[in-house]
Amino acid sequence: AILPALSYISQNYMEDITVDQLSEMCFLSTTYFRRVFKRCTRLSPMAYLCQVRLKMAAVMLRSSNAPISEIVEKTGFRTASSFNRKFREYYNMSPREWRQSL
Repeated sequence: AILPALSYISQNYMEDITVDQLSEMCFLSTTYFRRVFKRCTRLSPMAYLCQVRLKMAAVMLRSSNAPISEIVEKTGFRTASSFNRKFREYYNMSPREWRQSL
């Protein structure tokens, strides 16, 4: 039931995405979509989107010399501070530390 949303997130993670958009793609009410999504992924739709963005950022940090500010933009985060905070929560180190640990 949520495959269209998962596919859309994986291809468009860098864009602004709302739960309403995702639920419409799946032809479900927003409330029911959230419930089904959480049951299937164990994450809320926005937490899942954030996780996809963080994983893509980690790949970019590892595979390129692009400035962190560019990676923030390419992965759909609104601000560098929110990116840094979320990255540290998920990976237990800053993006710069992650890049240097390679």
